[in-house]
Amino acid sequence: MKNIKIYLWIVAAVMVPLLVAGCRKDPEKIVPQRALERWNLLINHSPVKAYEYLSPGYRETHTLDQYVAFIGTARLKWKSVAVASQQCESEVCTVILTVKSTIPAQLMNGELRMSNSKVQ
Repeated sequence: MKNIKIYLWIVAAVMVPLLVAGCRKDPEKIVPQRALERWNLLINHSPVKAYEYLSPGYRETHTLDQYVAFIGTARLKWKSVAVASQQCESEVCTVILTVKSTIPAQLMNGELRMSNSKVQ
């Protein structure tokens, strides 16, 4: 009986770290995946679901109704999204996305400036 207990402890000592390691999510995969998921929800006109991807801090200061209204006033039509680059350090992953969109012709009277946005 004592040998069985020792055997079970050895198995547990080996298996638990392996199981825990298998449960960890790789930030280099999950961060760009979540960024793409959020933008694809916006492209597919699902701002309510996209709201769930926003940070808790943003959600504390902006209600779902405010966010949906804000997205609803966007005059750009988002067409596609892709990861342009990403860089993960100890606690922060920075993902740069390329979002293709169309602009209604009536908005083209004047200067148009675009800049890259970072998602962290």
